Amino acid sequence: MKFIKLNSVDSTNSYVSDLLSKEMITDETCIYTLFQTHGRGLGQNIWESEKEQNLLFSLVVFPKVKIENHFNLNMMVSLSICRYLNLKGVTASIKWPNDIYVFDEKIAGILIENTFVGDLIWSSIVGVGLNMNQDSFSQSVPNGISLKNITGFEYKLDEEIKVIANEISKVIDTMRFLEFEDIKKVYLGNMYRFNVESLFRSDGIEFLASIVDVKKDGYLVLNQSGNIKEFYFKEVSLVL
Repeated sequence: MKFIKLNSVDSTNSYVSDLLSKEMITDETCIYTLFQTHGRGLGQNIWESEKEQNLLFSLVVFPKVKIENHFNLNMMVSLSICRYLNLKGVTASIKWPNDIYVFDEKIAGILIENTFVGDLIWSSIVGVGLNMNQDSFSQSVPNGISLKNITGFEYKLDEEIKVIANEISKVIDTMRFLEFEDIKKVYLGNMYRFNVESLFRSDGIEFLASIVDVKKDGYLVLNQSGNIKEFYFKEVSLVL
């Protein structure tokens, strides 16, 4: 895998997308930066990060999985970050659809952007923001936490980027041919507040429900007092 380090960039995903469009990346590549001026999350979300304290990177992979299995990729990346944190002695969970939590606090976010050839996802930009050494977080990030907050250790980012990027690559390579149900079983076992009654919000209305499943297309399945409901990305949020 090739690694490219940038001192500063607006967004690693945007930077990599431009390189891919110009066919300047043809092999597995990880581009990481010390600072993002406009880090992006799902939809209109932004990713805030203190300069030179955290892992901010985009990994280009070529999974060549069928488009209909796009959520498999989301599950595999989420699981790989949980595995990386487990290597550090930290148990993490996956908050649907694209956040990684430790306890009840957010330690990482994921943004995956795909390009297609025929019925295949040919290339994927796996964007990750992982809080590593940041001590405190602004009021706009009320539930942020870093690896240093948890373990008390300071991490060398140039070393850790290689560990986590290779972990993501390894998990995708070993799991991409598995059936959805096989990946989902592991995913649900690592899911934040799975089968736990929690407060959700949809269309401005709050209600109690439990997460009971995820569908192949990424829909979240909730049980609200015996009524089964399905929600897609941004249609429902967990109230913390």
